[in-house]
Amino acid sequence: MLRLAIALWLPVALAASTTVAQSKITAGDGQHLATGKITITASAAFLAADGTWVETTPLSVPVINGAFSVQLEPNDTGIPSTTSYIAKWQLDGAAPRTDYWLVTTTGSTLSLAAVRINIPPSVSLMFSLGQLTAGVANGTYCVQVTNGAVTLTQSGCPGSVSGTGLSLSTLTNSQLSTLTNSQLASIGN
Repeated sequence: MLRLAIALWLPVALAASTTVAQSKITAGDGQHLATGKITITASAAFLAADGTWVETTPLSVPVINGAFSVQLEPNDTGIPSTTSYIAKWQLDGAAPRTDYWLVTTTGSTLSLAAVRINIPPSVSLMFSLGQLTAGVANGTYCVQVTNGAVTLTQSGCPGSVSGTGLSLSTLTNSQLSTLTNSQLASIGN
């Protein structure tokens, strides 16, 4: 098992820009050291600040006698900025649980408490007024998200969730030209 753990960590350990997350994990009674595994997956593929592409391939890291350590690409500066790591805990004698992690770019080792976040980042959409009004003739438009791509469309404004598309807002051309920055920022919220 130790050879397998070293083989899993070696490619990640060679990357200079990773951050180490490490902690001592005890059983629920606080007296005994935990044993089991934590499976870590990026919530979505992302591009790390150093140019490394991080996929959603699960990484299973053992917890042996309470010891846990893993090197991960920081996702606080990744693109898209809404990624988190999903950590699924499977410790002997404990109920499974799921955490969300935001790994910051640092030269220091972080505890699991330091990377744990309560709510994963949410998607927000930002548009400049120029992006919304450039080349737009008079008419009604909606901002639509389809498979992660944001478009401004004049036809097919669904008004509710339909398939993989979601109309966030239906706007007339005159409404587009009067939107403030804060209103534009709130379209995706």
